[in-house]
Amino acid sequence: VTSQRKNQYQQHVQQQQHQMQKQPSKNNTAKKVIISVVAVLLVAAIVVGTLFFLKAKKEKEELEHRDAVTKILEKTVDKPIIETYFADYDNNGVTEAFALVGNNSTKNGDVIQYTDADIYFADEKKAQIIDEKVTGKTNGILTTGDISYISFENTKSKTDSGFSYIYGVKNSSPFESATSGIYRQVHQDGDKILGKKDLNDIFVQITISNETIQLKADYTTIIRQYEEVVKNRLNFDEAKETFGEYVSPLMINLLGHFRNYGDRGSENTARIYYSLIDINKDGINECIIGMGSDSNISIFSIFTHDRRNAIALFDIGLLGERTNLKIYDNGNLRITGSSGADYTSYSYYNLPIKAYETELLENISCEEYQYYSIDKNGVKTPVSDEYFHDAQRKYEGYEIYLQWTEIRYNNEDPSIIPEPKAGDIIKFGSYPQTKVTDADIISGLNAKSANWISYGYYSATADEGKTEENNFMYYTDVLYDGERYRGVKFTDYRPAYTTLFPTAENSYQDDNGYKANTVYWFKYEPIKWRVLDTATGLVMCENIIDAQAFSNTIYFADDNYWSDINNSNPTNDYSNSSLRSWLNDSFYYTAFEEYERAEILRTTCDNTYAFSPDSSYPSTTDHVFIMSYNEMLNYNYGFSRSDATEDAARIAQGTDYAKCQGLLVNSEGNSWYPLRSALDNSRNIAAVSAEGNVTKTGAVDNTEGGIRPAIRLNELTLL
Repeated sequence: VTSQRKNQYQQHVQQQQHQMQKQPSKNNTAKKVIISVVAVLLVAAIVVGTLFFLKAKKEKEELEHRDAVTKILEKTVDKPIIETYFADYDNNGVTEAFALVGNNSTKNGDVIQYTDADIYFADEKKAQIIDEKVTGKTNGILTTGDISYISFENTKSKTDSGFSYIYGVKNSSPFESATSGIYRQVHQDGDKILGKKDLNDIFVQITISNETIQLKADYTTIIRQYEEVVKNRLNFDEAKETFGEYVSPLMINLLGHFRNYGDRGSENTARIYYSLIDINKDGINECIIGMGSDSNISIFSIFTHDRRNAIALFDIGLLGERTNLKIYDNGNLRITGSSGADYTSYSYYNLPIKAYETELLENISCEEYQYYSIDKNGVKTPVSDEYFHDAQRKYEGYEIYLQWTEIRYNNEDPSIIPEPKAGDIIKFGSYPQTKVTDADIISGLNAKSANWISYGYYSATADEGKTEENNFMYYTDVLYDGERYRGVKFTDYRPAYTTLFPTAENSYQDDNGYKANTVYWFKYEPIKWRVLDTATGLVMCENIIDAQAFSNTIYFADDNYWSDINNSNPTNDYSNSSLRSWLNDSFYYTAFEEYERAEILRTTCDNTYAFSPDSSYPSTTDHVFIMSYNEMLNYNYGFSRSDATEDAARIAQGTDYAKCQGLLVNSEGNSWYPLRSALDNSRNIAAVSAEGNVTKTGAVDNTEGGIRPAIRLNELTLL
């Protein structure tokens, strides 16, 4: 019995142990739940902490960006900063700002009212003025999608009650929206942007355009009225009452009684001319009407444009004869009047950016050898000769050169200037070329306040062959004694290939006599162009004027060289090359004034392979370009038909400025230059050697080759 009970007891214990193994205890289950909850809370805490850290980091970086932009602004402006409007306007991860700068402002909530204020744009690299001497109020930042704009309510003249001027950022540069100057009181209301056409209208929802405004002032009516003057030149007295409201009556009087409008050979000849020039650099051309001989033209009227109508800056009939106008590059104008040998007046005016009225700066007269300052009420106060000369130095700058176009009727009376022919040299535009060696001029230039700007040139910085944009070479443009100069300095040497390190061993700058950490100055001079085809207006730069890479970047993959990291654009594709961009942006806007750019025709460029005509890259349509393989073999352009011939007509030499950029120069002083025609190897392009033959040796990442731009002009002239 005892043995039987013992066996039963053991079986019972085993059954209990088995049940305990199958069903965990409540304590164990609770522990697991607690551990799971703690784990979830810990993960949540980590996530929240990470998000908080990232937010704090982003806020810190944003403050650092704003501080950097503010410092650039403070360094640039010389007036108090009224308000700064920070945003990543073009949603590219970079903070930019538009700022109001001035002395006169009042603040009511978020709205700032200002008088005689300037508007600046700034990022972490630069600050630049985009409007000046404006009166109005702020409408605030406008946001549509991922893009932001700033809206200012500005009054441009005494008769203008104010429109909304809207600015944005595109490709790191400020621009004025095409919606600007159309609506009033444009502001953000929730997710809508509202404005109105007129002050008495109701607010309507509007769309802000991301297109740049095209400020093309239309002076057709003025020119046509003066064409009528030319048509009626034999009957000035009888017809002067019918001339238009823009025609100077003083000019008609002179033409009718004192001047001869006949042959150019006359001793007292007079012709009528016009000139279009952007005096205050605001994108709006002014129209100037002059009269005189080919070499001596006096200004009789000057007009600007308010986006709707032409507006005379001075009373029509005031200028001419004994009242002379001079225009300076700082936007100032001087009117000199004389009523005899004993009386002369000097009135200085300024034309602010995007303004339609001049601002009187100073009025001085000289009567019987005594100078007087005249206030706005006409009260005269005697002043010294030195006071007058100080005013001259203060207000006068470099006198703007006006390129005149004769006003004709039905193109009659053609010029006696001979027509250009192939091979002739013409001058058009200007560019830094000759190195300044005069010690006094260098001293004066070094004393000028300069805004140094990085070229943004490419070089290898970490790995040989890996190209990156770097800041080791800088330039600045200044005016000195009525001339324009460019300063150049570099801390590291520009390599002969963008894939090399920026060292003296990899550069030709030091071979050309240019050393690091030294400032060099180059004078802006007229660009010489060789006429290639009079029928199409094709001209090519006579000199090598710069040195640039065909492609700044280069990536090797799939046995090819690519200009982008996505391997979508071969480096020798001219249509996507950095050289093409440089020619039509940096060079185009540096070398040519607006009135000159108006004379440059757009050209369709054939980008066929140099030695594989059946294979080609896309054609391009450009203002400025470099020549192709076939064009440099064109006999009608004056070149040899053979690419192997060392043709003297193809040989070119570089300017001092090009040599400072790192141009390779042979013992005869000649240099090679690239062509836009590609070769089979995606790293190579056709080129013209220093000896004048056309070769297959051009490398796209090479900066030692020179640039010979080409353009087509609307009208060729030997003037």
